[in-house]
Amino acid sequence: MRMYFSFKCDQEMEALKENYEEMMELVANAGYEMVDVTNIETQIFSIPYIGEVLKKNGLRVSSYIYMDQFANEQRRIEQIENAKQGVRDAVALGTKVLMLVPLAHEGIEKLSSKEVHAELVKQWSPIADYAKKFGMHTVIEDTPD
Repeated sequence: MRMYFSFKCDQEMEALKENYEEMMELVANAGYEMVDVTNIETQIFSIPYIGEVLKKNGLRVSSYIYMDQFANEQRRIEQIENAKQGVRDAVALGTKVLMLVPLAHEGIEKLSSKEVHAELVKQWSPIADYAKKFGMHTVIEDTPD
């Protein structure tokens, strides 16, 4: 995440790519065979670039982690469609596991836990159904930061 925030500040794409490639090489050299890829990575880098870096280091994707403000009713349609693109990205990266991670949004503190739960179900259900069409397993991050 430090690399991401550094990139957001200075917008140095080449430096970010260099750090990303170094990180994946370090992971591979440590003996890992798989990594998680997030939608932050796919928003910054292209799927082909990520695939190339992983292949170069003999790594595969264990899961695709998709984060969004899933309890935000005002963005429901947009978020579901964006997450469906995340499913397609996960398929392109070769993983069968989609992890959905809820992020807090401004005003969430005004909602009851029942309201948050109901909205999460409304948003996650169509995403999980869509992922099933691709033979994917959807999991939920139950303790997000």
